[in-house]
Amino acid sequence: MNRREFFTIGLALSSLVSGLLVYVLVRDPAHLAWLPAMPSPAVAFADWSGPLPSFLHTLGFILLTAVVAGVRRRASLAIVSLAWVGVESLFEIGQHPLLAGALAAGLPGLAGAGSYFTNGTFDPLDLLAVAVAGGLAWALGGGPPPEENHHV
Repeated sequence: MNRREFFTIGLALSSLVSGLLVYVLVRDPAHLAWLPAMPSPAVAFADWSGPLPSFLHTLGFILLTAVVAGVRRRASLAIVSLAWVGVESLFEIGQHPLLAGALAAGLPGLAGAGSYFTNGTFDPLDLLAVAVAGGLAWALGGGPPPEENHHV
């Protein structure tokens, strides 16, 4: 693994962990089936953290996918970015009140999926955060890794 891939994996995992910490420390656990109930110590942070998890989750998964799949070309990274932006956007749109009930009823076998849609909150800023993360991930990566200078 070269330095660029190591850095990208680090950035991806840091993004995912940071997004998870926002959920654990800020969000109401009553709305998250996979999160144990506990008091939220960072209520003030909640006011401005709204789209942050969507941004971090999208950025992290795009970068991680790119490294694991060995993406080297910008066109390939664009495909990975667009795929993750699409998935993240569909999950966000699925939380819209007009769709959430139907999706929850249509996914009874998936643990927590119905709760995700019915208890989640649709926010257009989350869609913007997902798109910005996709663009940033594309801008950060792609192309062959720079030649490493090996001194003997």
